[in-house]
Amino acid sequence: PSGNPELLCGYDPHSAWDGTPAGTGLPFSGYNYLCSGVTDSAAAATAMASGIKTYNGAIGVDNCGMPVVSIARTAKNAGKSTGVVTTVPFCHATPAAFAAHDLSRANCAAIAHQMLSDGDIDLVMGCGHPFYDSDGVSRPAAAYTYILEEDWASLSAGTFSGRSGVWTYIESIDDFVSLVTSPGKLPLAGIPRVHETLQQKRTAAVQGEDLSNPSGIRF
Repeated sequence: PSGNPELLCGYDPHSAWDGTPAGTGLPFSGYNYLCSGVTDSAAAATAMASGIKTYNGAIGVDNCGMPVVSIARTAKNAGKSTGVVTTVPFCHATPAAFAAHDLSRANCAAIAHQMLSDGDIDLVMGCGHPFYDSDGVSRPAAAYTYILEEDWASLSAGTFSGRSGVWTYIESIDDFVSLVTSPGKLPLAGIPRVHETLQQKRTAAVQGEDLSNPSGIRF
């Protein structure tokens, strides 16, 4: 095994499928095991992408920290186009598990680099813009939380080259709308002018007080 042994202690199928009567309000001991720790989105996405159960926080690696083959790679090898689309930063756990391998979901910028340079994807859409906050307001200084500064410079300049070629980059609402009638050249990265989420982390002044009625703000 590689990495921190304390992290590599995830899913145990023998405990999960233990049919011993529980005697605790749940019918089987396996249910108690499954209720003892909630699966996080990194482990869940890795399982969905690869069919391999793993520990919480894992991005595209198994319970021993070894890379697993995702459905994106299988599709790519079959000649299909692949991609991830999300309303949170594109390198967050759920999209990342389909296109990267890392012992920890916390390594956002490194995961983003993998997705763009070595990932089996032709399309990336999600938040993480370093020059805007979550209200879509321009920042006085860049926040390179979700992407390395040098990667951002080349991606936004249209010179970042990955496995599928040089990435086309878009960020304006007009660019996104234009994709409806004029699909962009792949590989394509679309990062709207917002840092973390398209809706959930907007302030009340922008989002509005009635959370059941989204603001409709266009980034």
